[in-house]
Amino acid sequence: MDKTNIICRVGNKKKIKNNIIKSFPIDFDLYIEPFVGTGIIFLNAQLENKKSILNDLDKDIITAHKSIKSGITLDEKTFTFSKDPKVQETFYKKTHSNNNDKFISSIIQSCGTFGSTGFSKIYRPITTANFRSKIKSAKEQKEYYKNTRLFNLDYKTIIKNFDAKKSFFYLDPPYEKSDKLYKDDKVDLQEMANILKKIKGKFMLSINDSYNIRKIFKDFKIKKINVKGGSNDNSALGASIRKELIIKNY
Repeated sequence: MDKTNIICRVGNKKKIKNNIIKSFPIDFDLYIEPFVGTGIIFLNAQLENKKSILNDLDKDIITAHKSIKSGITLDEKTFTFSKDPKVQETFYKKTHSNNNDKFISSIIQSCGTFGSTGFSKIYRPITTANFRSKIKSAKEQKEYYKNTRLFNLDYKTIIKNFDAKKSFFYLDPPYEKSDKLYKDDKVDLQEMANILKKIKGKFMLSINDSYNIRKIFKDFKIKKINVKGGSNDNSALGASIRKELIIKNY
């Protein structure tokens, strides 16, 4: 049964997760996501018996994953929270030390902000039913995180620290034309390509299709896929049918 992503974020790979997972290499000992985001690929790749490294430069994303790994003790049958957007916004902007509060704050912040960008005002308050559903899922997913380590570092540091012959990196960096959709959206793709040429392990990269992207990653294997979008503009992330690429070195 597919695992749903508890954390919300624009650009998650739910629609193409099967394309990505079926293209994984057969033989690897360590799974690494330098841009984990919602974790939808990690959650559905049946990695519970492998060691995994999950990283994101967005500290709030990693806090959310850590709270799931640590374990939520809230009761999904009785939990309630105010639907007032001002109350929810005030709650997520506070600093919390309790793991349950960190989890609730992460849900409000990632799923309630405009476009699920994780910042700005609460645009869509989280309902009680949604909170309860995510609490239940978090409890069910806790064990899946048992072999993971979580980091809040630059992707280059993660590659440097964990590259090895049996390492497999799945990279999902910010796409072209995704400015202002993420807190940290500045990635030099040419620099990334140069780094990936030198790694010992295997990698797969998912990204938008463009002449520039194909030129930068021309030394690797490139596969085109079509993705049904859910937005109404023509940006890289919003077209009704958008073209994306799976790039790999194996």
